[in-house]
Amino acid sequence: MSSVVRRLRAWWHVLELGSARHLGANFDEIFRYHILQTLSDEGFFDYLAEPRNYGQILAHFGYTDSDYARDLFDVLVNDQRNVLIEEDSRYRLNPAQPLPTLEEVSARTDKRYQGFNHMAVDMVRNIPRRLRGQPVEFTEGFEAEGREMLKNFDKLLSLRLYTVSRNAAFAFLERRERAWLRGKTLLELGCGAGRETVELWLHLGGDVRMTAIDPVAAMLERANQRLPALLDEIDPDHPPLTDANRPVFKEASAARLPFDDDRFDAAFYAYILHYTPDPRRVVREIVRVVKPDGLIFGVQIMKPYWSPHVDMVIRSNENSHGFFWREEHRQWYAENGFDCETVTPLGVFRACKQERPQPAA
Repeated sequence: MSSVVRRLRAWWHVLELGSARHLGANFDEIFRYHILQTLSDEGFFDYLAEPRNYGQILAHFGYTDSDYARDLFDVLVNDQRNVLIEEDSRYRLNPAQPLPTLEEVSARTDKRYQGFNHMAVDMVRNIPRRLRGQPVEFTEGFEAEGREMLKNFDKLLSLRLYTVSRNAAFAFLERRERAWLRGKTLLELGCGAGRETVELWLHLGGDVRMTAIDPVAAMLERANQRLPALLDEIDPDHPPLTDANRPVFKEASAARLPFDDDRFDAAFYAYILHYTPDPRRVVREIVRVVKPDGLIFGVQIMKPYWSPHVDMVIRSNENSHGFFWREEHRQWYAENGFDCETVTPLGVFRACKQERPQPAA
């Protein structure tokens, strides 16, 4: 199959979600609102009714000087609807730009993506702690907030957006590659509560030996418990689940994979690298555990297709890198001898060894 045909197949799925501009605008509305609301609850905007310099703001709220704090101020000032004005090295509230209400944001956003409000509510709680130099690890947030955050994140991952992304990732593969994956060993990174695992398993007709990892133990527990029920929910006519083809769930960090070199035939990930402290290291680890003639594929949205407001929420977690450029992602694979091809604003990608032999049909 030519590269052009594969690209068209991936785009066909992605277009179900509408334009990239439409998708990005929805996420920007949602995450912008929750950032502003969190800062408003801190009294941030009341304090800036009068011009204050950066040092005064830090001292008043007990914030620490950091790249994160400076970047957040820049986002607020450079936003097209900037609620903050910077003049003569001082910041003040923009009286011409009122803070949005939840009702206004809900009216402006697509109902398909309003589930991201749950994620935003849970994650913006970290912003004040991050500004005060007391950030919380992403995985620790699930433990600190209890099962409610886990349930909200699981609801988010069940949105059509994620299913479409996985479908596009498979569509971007060569037909030979999709056939070749049957019966092979597949590593899934960031499996969450199991819905992605089930959809990958169904794409391969259950003819696959999957190892699914996640750093959150509670996610893995939930995934293990409800695997049969999820299969029945998504495809009542699914192939039999047996001891031989049942996915194995394992608690592990993508940056330190507990597997030998060349352990897997293939690996898949979707939207995880921005949560890791060092995406470059994660790519190196994935390449290490995949066989030289193996395949790595998935979805990873990158700059410039993501909102800076979302980036600030992601980075409010300790050691979350945030979003990076597509050229960086490609370079990280090239450093490890893999070619990485990426299409669509969602970042559908396929990486394999340079001059990799064609798999048998």
